[in-house]
Amino acid sequence: PGVEQDIPVDERNAAGMMDDIFIPVFSADPNLAAVYVGTASGMSFIYPWFTGMDASFDPRLRGWFTDAKDRGGLTWSEPYIDLLGHGLMMTCSKPVADPGRGWLWVVGA
Repeated sequence: PGVEQDIPVDERNAAGMMDDIFIPVFSADPNLAAVYVGTASGMSFIYPWFTGMDASFDPRLRGWFTDAKDRGGLTWSEPYIDLLGHGLMMTCSKPVADPGRGWLWVVGA
């Protein structure tokens, strides 16, 4: 939903490799409910994987994305009820940019 149709192939390919990072990070910390990334082009990836993401979900509209993007650094959210049903939690997120390619991603856990 809201994903730009003209996302460069190299950005899609890079995003497709996130499992190589997400799985070991998630597996190493029992306190994590999920690890994820949202992109300025509208893509989102989450681990552990699940089905049933609401078609209206747009990472660019979520507080963890907008706060990290606006502040430009590591950001902690206020407590909230998790979208995936894990209960009350907080998100730590950080923007990661590649200005040469025009990418802006926000990673969170």
